[in-house]
Amino acid sequence: VTFGTDEVKLGEEVAVNNLAKAPTLSWMAELDKLYSVVLIDIDFPCRDDPTLQSMLHWIVGNIPGNEVTKGKTVTKYLPPSFGEDSGSH
Repeated sequence: VTFGTDEVKLGEEVAVNNLAKAPTLSWMAELDKLYSVVLIDIDFPCRDDPTLQSMLHWIVGNIPGNEVTKGKTVTKYLPPSFGEDSGSH
């Protein structure tokens, strides 16, 4: 997963200024299979008070192999919006 110029691995934080555009995704895929991507924030609005439970940021379906740009966008990418004291997500 790459957000802007940051390649991100599980558990790493991403610079907020790199979240304005949808990430670039890559995975081991079977070229003749279709895949889906669902991107959610599971601790919205913040870790300490996830009162809204989750926020949907992006859905792409019918992705051939790992070519996300060739899939069908179901929900356009919605960049996260953080409150001043929301901490890490």
